Amino acid sequence: MKPHLHKPDFFSIGPAKSGTSWQLHHFCRHPQIKEPLIKDLNFFDEADLFSFIQSKKREGSYHEKYGNYFDLYTGENLKDFENVLRSRKVQQKENYDALVNFKNLSRLNFKAITYGIRFRALNRELNQQSLENYCKGLFVNEAGKISCDLSTNYFNLSKPAIQLIAKNFPDLKIIIGIRNPVDRRWSYLRMEQKNQEKNSETMRIDSKMAELPDPDGDYKSAITNWRSYFPSEQIHFAFFDELEMDPVNYLKAIYNFLKIDFKEEMVDSTYRNKGKELSLPKEIESILRKNNLLQYEFLLNYFPDNPYIRNWKFDQELKIKT
Repeated sequence: MKPHLHKPDFFSIGPAKSGTSWQLHHFCRHPQIKEPLIKDLNFFDEADLFSFIQSKKREGSYHEKYGNYFDLYTGENLKDFENVLRSRKVQQKENYDALVNFKNLSRLNFKAITYGIRFRALNRELNQQSLENYCKGLFVNEAGKISCDLSTNYFNLSKPAIQLIAKNFPDLKIIIGIRNPVDRRWSYLRMEQKNQEKNSETMRIDSKMAELPDPDGDYKSAITNWRSYFPSEQIHFAFFDELEMDPVNYLKAIYNFLKIDFKEEMVDSTYRNKGKELSLPKEIESILRKNNLLQYEFLLNYFPDNPYIRNWKFDQELKIKT
């Protein structure tokens, strides 16, 4: 008989630039959420990528439409996916190294380092044994506390990955951040450009960058895929608009969903991981609106009574389309 597996109680899955850093800050401060918490453990998306690459090398063990991010596969760009996998591992190592060099090593950071070292040693594949190692290596029950994996790349997991998660964690709760697709993409482009530029004061983003595919912002595929395996009562949609306008209710709704205590004094309204301010040029705004029309229409239909989505003002693009 297999020993009982400790499991995560909830996922927070982004996408990037939709409020996950702000959530993490508050999760770390809550006495009923188990520490340590590290953003972007990325176990499942790396396993997903690895399994996709292996399946393509074996030729066709999965159908061509693997889902979301993988729809960018053309049959000739497998090396690109391998490079993404390598870059994620490098970035993950840099994240943990930054923790080690942190000036004031708190108890949380020390635990996070040991947690990260254990995690990096895990073999990541999209199979039952790998998933059990993930549970044994990272989760231990503590009375009165719940565990979280906050990884923005889980937003784009394939159906095979989500199916494996649902099979093993049927009671898992999922927080999905929703943000105006244009604003989210613009924030992401600013962040990416800032990371690449030595002098961020001269930072500029051209229209070619705005035209690049944006699988991270594919709400339609992501929500459809997660809802295929998890019922609506186990998914909470956290709107970035509410975070900006009413952070108290935003956090209260999340804690109510997780069934943990909420007090107004828990709320810290300080921005987290805020990008460099840069006005959105009309040309790029037009590109982003056009590219995200499908996402807007999906979200408008999925949340027909949501006031935030109606304020995103895609009316002009809709008229042009019709």
